[in-house]
Amino acid sequence: MNNPGIWILGGKEKAVREAGLGVVVEYAGQHRQPRWIDPLKISWDYTIFATNADPPAPQQTIELIFEKLPVTQGSSTSGW
Repeated sequence: MNNPGIWILGGKEKAVREAGLGVVVEYAGQHRQPRWIDPLKISWDYTIFATNADPPAPQQTIELIFEKLPVTQGSSTSGW
């Protein structure tokens, strides 16, 4: 964040940003229109963060059970 200005942080696709997936980041003392710069056209590769080491054992394991509950007349669809 070493480039003071007023920037748009949001989705890469213009239509997505214009539909509302974007936020304006404004540095103090800046007085101009927000600016978007297209990101570099590179393929992201999550494997650059990979390692061959075994992951550490968890400190605790918690068993979870997920069930689909039927929605009955008069009940909320959210389950709350």
